[in-house]
Amino acid sequence: MKTRVDEQRCWNAHIKRYPPNGRMTPHRHDEPWFCVVLAGGYEEHIRSAAHDHAAGDMLFYPAHALHAQRFGPAGSVKVLFTPSSASLSYLAAHRLPLSDAPFVRSRQVARIGARLAAEIKLDDRYSSLAIEGLTLELMAAFCHSGQGHSMASVPVWLARVREALEDGTDDTITLEDLARLAKRHPVHVAREFRRYYGHTVGNCLRRKRLGRAAFFLRGSTMPLAEIALVCGYGGQAAFTRAFKTAYGVTPAAFRALSH
Repeated sequence: MKTRVDEQRCWNAHIKRYPPNGRMTPHRHDEPWFCVVLAGGYEEHIRSAAHDHAAGDMLFYPAHALHAQRFGPAGSVKVLFTPSSASLSYLAAHRLPLSDAPFVRSRQVARIGARLAAEIKLDDRYSSLAIEGLTLELMAAFCHSGQGHSMASVPVWLARVREALEDGTDDTITLEDLARLAKRHPVHVAREFRRYYGHTVGNCLRRKRLGRAAFFLRGSTMPLAEIALVCGYGGQAAFTRAFKTAYGVTPAAFRALSH
């Protein structure tokens, strides 16, 4: 069942409020969307990846991209709006990988997002023009932040740690193993990993395993028991529990929604 949503609309820009500890099961949108998180937080699964989002995050959802969300104890409040074709062309011209569902986090986004929400609530004769200007400001901030948060800003040693996690086949790798690889203290590795990537090393490994499972569910006819084995689960029951906890639906239901 989809999370109940309280909604206040104003043209194509609208505010959505999500209750604490709710879920949105895997779903798609027919149009591309931008989202600015105003308050609260949640975990998002999209494009076989997962990220933690909080106030100040701005996300792009490509049309027809399958995604699911799990909200934290504070719920979440967001502003969403549809971009114009001209604005999408602008972002594409600046080489932002829109098909990868990118996101940024910045104080500037948080400030503009709060102004946009206030204008939506005001809804007077001038709000339409103000909202148009604020959405353009947000997309400019998205573009600037996207360029400023390139992989070049990540320390070389931390990039090696991420590569070891993403490219390695050993899901039993420990924080101590990664610290030896980076020649850093484990506490420093854990802190900097979360700072730059928004989640812990353990969550990265868990999401990698689940992302691999989602890939097989979407792109193959492998039996669920075989996917569970290939992805390192002790059995189909353990796989189903882990997958449903993350995505809100069983692997079988996810496969059906993906086709």
